[in-house]
Amino acid sequence: MGFNEFMALILPSLISLFLYSKINARKLPLVEVIGFIALYLLVINGVCYAILIFFLNTTVFLFTPIFTLKYCILATFLALCMVVFYRFIEMNIKIKLKVESLYEEE
Repeated sequence: MGFNEFMALILPSLISLFLYSKINARKLPLVEVIGFIALYLLVINGVCYAILIFFLNTTVFLFTPIFTLKYCILATFLALCMVVFYRFIEMNIKIKLKVESLYEEE
């Protein structure tokens, strides 16, 4: 993996993780950092590849300097939107679960 691939595929996810940690205003544990990076990598690159394949009809991904620049701009824009959208969902949607056992003594 060359510098162009690293810059285009991984750095937008790191930017989104940094922005999320600043918006959230708390220090993230290592497990959450790894989970968020994996989530951001999968979603951002999946959406970017879907846009490139289905809408722009790009079938070959050669990371030339101009393609890397276009991909980085698209991925960074998606990363920023994803952080805002994720934080919006995190603040407004609450899920409460109650687990009951059939064999629980009263």
